[in-house]
Amino acid sequence: MDYTHSKNNLSALSRLAVLSVLASALHLVSLFFEWILSALFCACVVRRFQTASVGGKE
Repeated sequence: MDYTHSKNNLSALSRLAVLSVLASALHLVSLFFEWILSALFCACVVRRFQTASVGGKE
């Protein structure tokens, strides 16, 4: 009986560890996409200002 109980605890701990790793990985992926979207937004804003300043000089 003790063996089964400790085996269940180990199984629960391993599931918890897997869920923790998956949550961390999901958070990293979320940060990566946030970084990419931020870079794309900045690039669009810079391009818009460059286009506006070139159009204003003509």
